[in-house]
Amino acid sequence: MIGYVLPGKPIANLLFKIYGRISTIHALSFLADLKLGHYMKIPPRCMYVAQLAGTFVAGTINLAVK
Repeated sequence: MIGYVLPGKPIANLLFKIYGRISTIHALSFLADLKLGHYMKIPPRCMYVAQLAGTFVAGTINLAVK
């Protein structure tokens, strides 16, 4: 898809592909954690809030390091 929008730019194509892959891997990891919480009978809202808080902390730390 991005190859048609930006032809002749391999770096843009690779970045688009990597961004899509990383997003997919993080989404699958998030779902696996929610599934584990379901098996442990932890309420979904608590699991979601914990995941969201962890995401904000990790994002803040990554931003601070850069």
